[in-house]
Formats: sequence, C-alpha cells, structure tokens
Amino acid sequence: MTQAIDYLQPYNIQHSYALSSAAKSILPNPSPTRAGSLKYDSSSQTYQYNQGYRPSTDVAGTAPGPKFSASIPADLSGKGMEVTDAVNNVSITLTPKFATRVAQQEQNQLVYPLVGRDAQKVYTFGGNAIKEDIVLNHAPGDTIEFTYSLNLSSGTEARLEKNGDLAIYGVNPTLLGNVTTSTEKDAELLEKARTSGQKNTLLFTLPAPLVLEYGKSV
Repeated sequence: MTQAIDYLQPYNIQHSYALSSAAKSILPNPSPTRAGSLKYDSSSQTYQYNQGYRPSTDVAGTAPGPKFSASIPADLSGKGMEVTDAVNNVSITLTPKFATRVAQQEQNQLVYPLVGRDAQKVYTFGGNAIKEDIVLNHAPGDTIEFTYSLNLSSGTEARLEKNGDLAIYGVNPTLLGNVTTSTEKDAELLEKARTSGQKNTLLFTLPAPLVLEYGKSV
C-alpha cells in the first residue's frame, strides 16, 4: 500500500498544477513575448521579471516592454512578491499568509497550487501590471478568506479608495528611493520629511477583488 502511494504522489502533485479548461477561459491568455522577461534565478530561487529595468526619458508607456520590475520566490513560504517602481525607486512586498506549493512557470504565468485545496494561485506578468487570480475548482462554501501582509517603502502609505481599490501613495518623489545624505542628521531629517510629508503621489494600485464564475457574466 505504501508503495502504491509513492507511485501516485508525483502524478497528483503534477496534476495540481494543471489548469482546467474552465479556468483558462477566464484567466488572461499566456504571452510568449512577456515570457522572455520572466526568468528563474537558481542562485536565489526566485523568478525575476524585467530584471534591471531602468526607465528611459519616455515613461508614459509607449515603449513595448514592461514598465516595472518584480521579484517573486519560487517558494512563497513566509516570503512575498516584491514589485518595484523604477521611476520613483520604491517597492511594495505582498506576502500571502496561506500555504502554497512551489511555483511552476507557464510562459509569463506562475502557477502556485494551494496546499489542502483544489485551487491554484496564478500570477500573470504583463506590460504595466501583475494580475493575480485564485482559481477555486470547487465551491468552497458560503465564504472563503485569503489574507496577505503588505510591506511598504519609507515615505509611502496605503489607502482604501471608495471603489474598493487599495492605493499606495508617497511623498514628493524627490524624497523617495535612495536619497544620498552626507550626515546622520541629514538622514534623520530625510526620514522625518518622509514620515510627516503629505503623501499625494500615486505609486501603486491593488484593484478590489473581483469574483468571476465560469459560465456566468459579470
């Protein structure tokens, strides 16, 4: 009996990564073009998206490549995805507080099966955003909750917008990122300005959750 279980485990684990045809119909289509920007770094065991990106003088979005960079661990246990705005040199880190298996890459998508559920978390890496979908292959009941922790750069804050989006705002961009200070007192003044300064610069937006059911329109 033990031997039979050992034989079955690899198939079951592999099968947990497979997205159903229903799931594929409501997920973004994979992009071979974007897949070229998503690469696995074996030394850090992370996936790097658009690594080393630096904005040109045109940051309005007319160039074809992604306009940000991201780093996400293959194993999300206690770790999260870091997204960097290279224009303002700030980042956010979003860490799931629920267990997943190690990622499997499918072109520009990363699939993380959820431990203990017939479900997958799917990240799709695009030109100006990363889309996260959680696919529930069976109804979980009346309610289900997925919790995350959010880590922000100095000089930024999160606000819940009226439409349900979570927006990240920052102080004046000249105070953000790697600002050089010559003395310890200057560093303290910079941090004080970041803490007390008005945060009116929109940096990131996390859209409100949207539930889609296969075969039904929104």
